[in-house]
Amino acid sequence: MITYMKTLMCSLAAVLSVALGSGTLAVAEEEQQMSGTVVEYHPGFLTIENSKKERVEFHAELGDQRYRPKVGDKVTVHYEINSRGWWFTYKVDKAGKTEKGSKEH
Repeated sequence: MITYMKTLMCSLAAVLSVALGSGTLAVAEEEQQMSGTVVEYHPGFLTIENSKKERVEFHAELGDQRYRPKVGDKVTVHYEINSRGWWFTYKVDKAGKTEKGSKEH
């Protein structure tokens, strides 16, 4: 009976641990946005200055995105913060642009 109780308690602890850990990761990797002016851009890294005059550096994984930011551009950065605290951007829009698509036919 004691062995059964120990097994049950360990199982419950494991299930609880997984459930709480999954919730924490889901919150940590939620999409966020920040606007600012591009201060520096190199493939793989993007630094912007936000409205509070804070410089924020992102790991830029822009893939096949057509728009490439240039120093001085006003942009909106779509990013996620991973479980290690790194800020990853996967999309950068020039401020004021909409997602209506190209006018080229």
